[in-house]
Amino acid sequence: MKIDPEKCKGCGICARRSPVSAIDGGKKMIHLIDQDLCIKCGTCQEACPSKFGAVTRLEKEPVPAPLPQEMRVLEVVAN
Repeated sequence: MKIDPEKCKGCGICARRSPVSAIDGGKKMIHLIDQDLCIKCGTCQEACPSKFGAVTRLEKEPVPAPLPQEMRVLEVVAN
């Protein structure tokens, strides 16, 4: 499983639903999946709101390198 950093909105739903606490991220932060903890159950993918669609299953592609901490903070845009 992987979380697309361009689609993740930092809502935290996936992290709350992970049965093994494999997802790291705070409010308004791009979340990351700890591949060593992940059991590949797909719960996070099911939990991610369809309007975001940030979680996908890795098929034959390598696990992407995690984003550095300073690049994980989402900017808040004022309307």
